[in-house]
Amino acid sequence: MTNLAFDQQHDRAAAWLRELQDTEGTPTGALQAAQGLVDTMGTLRDAYAALAEAHEALRGEWESAERQRIGCCALLEAMPDGYLVTGLDGVIHEANAAAAEMLSATREDLTGRSLGDLVAKECLPGYANLLASLDDGPSLGRDTFTLLPLSGSPFTVSAVAVRIEAAEGAEGDLRWALRDITERQALEDQLRDAQRLEAIGRLTGGIAHEFNNLLMIINGEAQFMLEAVEPEASIRTDIEEIRQAGLRATELTSQLLAFTRRQNGGRQPLNLNDVVENMARILRRIIGEDVSLRLALGDDIGVVRADASHIRQMIINLAINARDAMPHGGTLTLSTANESPHSAGAEAADRYVRLAITDTGRGMPPEVRARLFEPFFTTKAIGEGTGLGLTMVQGLVRELGGVIEVDSEEGQGTTISLYLPLVRAATVADAAAEQVADLPGGDETVLVVEDDAHVRRMTVRMLKRLGYRVLEAESGERAMDVFGEGQGIDLVLTDVVMPGASGWELAEELGRIQPGLRILFMSGYPREKLGEGGALREGIHLVAKPFTIRQLASQVREVLDEPRALEAGRDSPVRCF
Repeated sequence: MTNLAFDQQHDRAAAWLRELQDTEGTPTGALQAAQGLVDTMGTLRDAYAALAEAHEALRGEWESAERQRIGCCALLEAMPDGYLVTGLDGVIHEANAAAAEMLSATREDLTGRSLGDLVAKECLPGYANLLASLDDGPSLGRDTFTLLPLSGSPFTVSAVAVRIEAAEGAEGDLRWALRDITERQALEDQLRDAQRLEAIGRLTGGIAHEFNNLLMIINGEAQFMLEAVEPEASIRTDIEEIRQAGLRATELTSQLLAFTRRQNGGRQPLNLNDVVENMARILRRIIGEDVSLRLALGDDIGVVRADASHIRQMIINLAINARDAMPHGGTLTLSTANESPHSAGAEAADRYVRLAITDTGRGMPPEVRARLFEPFFTTKAIGEGTGLGLTMVQGLVRELGGVIEVDSEEGQGTTISLYLPLVRAATVADAAAEQVADLPGGDETVLVVEDDAHVRRMTVRMLKRLGYRVLEAESGERAMDVFGEGQGIDLVLTDVVMPGASGWELAEELGRIQPGLRILFMSGYPREKLGEGGALREGIHLVAKPFTIRQLASQVREVLDEPRALEAGRDSPVRCF
């Protein structure tokens, strides 16, 4: 075999030629060899291996990203919040199932529709500002606005919009997360309303003491004046008007306290027919000359157990609302019957009395009916209504174990029905007998402790009228002096809140001097406020100002008629009723 030198360089490789011969030495061809070619092929092989490895890694990353994409899509599809993809102009490109459901639409219905078309008119400025802020500004924006579904009621959403940038030369888009906060907003509104009611309750309790003291003087003086004049005297009518006005003011104070405290009040058996008939005259004054009053009272409807002042106030509130719904006149009808609420079924008719207030006014649209009993909600102009009347009516009806129902259509008037549970009728005669009974009195000695001179003087006059021997003191310190004079005091009637020593402290001190002494407290403050410090123990009797002579007579006699012996194991040496 002969090697032929070949010294040409090609692509940095030295090449040789080798002659190929057969067995006899005859040349049959040549073999070319190149130094360095093997190295180049090895490099290519290594590069291919690296490329394959990179390809596998890239495939793994792609598969992982695809799994994440599928997971994100599944999550967006399954989440309860609405998800939208829109252009920068707000036109919807994609929607998840929740968004379609909350907007009462299919995805096809939403695709191509502008989100702005679904935003309530009053929220459009905020929506437009949000889009504008995302056009050139930050990549994320938030807002709260009301959406209008293709069918159904409007609802409030908390919206978060994120701007996603696209490849160079392409327009980006917006990704929206929409959360329905209608229920949460309603709960927050209820909480704020409850806080406002609590503030009203505290304010009411704060002024009740002074206001009730004034009413006690007005009512008491009017009662004494009526007893002093002849039945046929012309001034008697004027005095009676003063007394009735004072009693109505007392009822209003009690009703406001009842609303803020949700108290039971003084419930007694009532015939609703009697209440309605007795209110006819005042109702005609309230509704005016343009509205006629019609009574349609059922026969033998039975009685309910309720506070008469609360029933009257509910009727007045509903009558005022009915009058306002008939600005051009109409008819107001009050009717009673033994009927059951729709929720109870017809078989329960003998267990309820229905008091219905019907007007021929303009009626109510569905959105007003839905919010009718919300505290502070009113369709009246500012200064013309508080929005508390119907809320109070609903609260009082529920406290009585009753049901309230509303039937109203726009242009067809409104009927509000109060269904109150029946009680046995026999108790009415007993209540009436108590009202005409002689006032209970006595000849015992009573010490009156009251810092307000006018109230003290009125209380002393009432007790003397009942036959009692009365001593008086303007403070706890003075009461201790009077008690120390040894005048045989049988009962101490003391105010609770006084300058210096309180009524509680006075009672404890007197109890140490004379164990078993009878104590009756009086106050114009709500009972709950008196118990805030823990002093109002169970078993203590308290007569609330402003009280009438009948109420005072009953309470004083009840305390005095209790056995003198101390109860075994009683913590306090004072007999507090």
